[in-house]
Amino acid sequence: YGLKAPAAQKQLLGDAIIHGEPYFEIGVSFLQEGGGTDFEDEFVYWIHKENFTVDYLAYNYQVEGGGIRFREAYNIREVEGIRFADYNNYKPARLGVPLNDVDQYFKEGNLTLLSKIETENVEVSLLSED
Repeated sequence: YGLKAPAAQKQLLGDAIIHGEPYFEIGVSFLQEGGGTDFEDEFVYWIHKENFTVDYLAYNYQVEGGGIRFREAYNIREVEGIRFADYNNYKPARLGVPLNDVDQYFKEGNLTLLSKIETENVEVSLLSED
């Protein structure tokens, strides 16, 4: 699904190979006007070139001193046509890593696993068209 808000600034950053799979690397930032309270945060999504799935994502944030996170999807499943995934949540050892390079740190094993983000008992209720 596209980010269609006028404040969303999207850019194709390039191509990447992660675990032998081809990805588009897409950067997303936000204008201050209409970008919400965290408009300074930036995101990078690695979208599989054939499946068009978001298998990896990274973001930087400014609150509480700021930081960078990189997430790797696993336990991917579909419920009522909606894709759900759990995530390994990583961080680099230091600040200042360029956000669009964090996938290279991941491939080299230079990220620290902080946590696992797991969604349990996923249920989807379809709305009636009434």
